[in-house]
Amino acid sequence: MDYANQAASRSESIREFRLVEGELTEDERLLMAPLEGRAAPVTAAYEAEIEVLCGS
Repeated sequence: MDYANQAASRSESIREFRLVEGELTEDERLLMAPLEGRAAPVTAAYEAEIEVLCGS
């Protein structure tokens, strides 16, 4: 995380993260080629974890 944050501004930096169960797959509509994230399906699938991280 420290290495990744060296090239990021404060607003783009990673401050906290969580590991989630399962895999992000194309079949689950959580990834698309070339492994780019899909924001809406990922947000829906991991809404509870995101709320914990963002304090919502």
